[in-house]
Amino acid sequence: MERETSGRCFLGGEGTLFDSLAAKNLLEPITIPKKIWDEIPATIGKPVGLPLKDPKQFWVGTTLEPYGLIYQPKLLKRLGVEIKDWDDLLNPKLKDQIAQCTPDRSSSSHATYEVILQSYGWEKGWDWLKKMAANTGILRPVRETFPTW
Repeated sequence: MERETSGRCFLGGEGTLFDSLAAKNLLEPITIPKKIWDEIPATIGKPVGLPLKDPKQFWVGTTLEPYGLIYQPKLLKRLGVEIKDWDDLLNPKLKDQIAQCTPDRSSSSHATYEVILQSYGWEKGWDWLKKMAANTGILRPVRETFPTW
């Protein structure tokens, strides 16, 4: 017997995903007391604030997920590369050494692309992403498909 479903529950993702769902009329506004809503800051962080709530009240961020760069120190030493910030990923010595998920299937990769584009601006941001793509040796839809090294 098939069961009819009238809705879905989304856990995870970021504001752009929920904005897209709201634009397709797939979300209903949240109803919480105004006092509580007003206590939630609109954004957090600098230089470009990360939204914590939707001005139209379709979503509220409930957690901040840490993510960063994971690397193999022995490999970097062998390649003669040091990684101290995101720009170090563009070092040509890292060609084919970067592994990443596609931003259309991974919300954290999508968020990373958003941060790069917002931080550097449209032109410089896409230039940066193209340079990183040149160093990418593994591009998978989700992290569960990465080989274990």
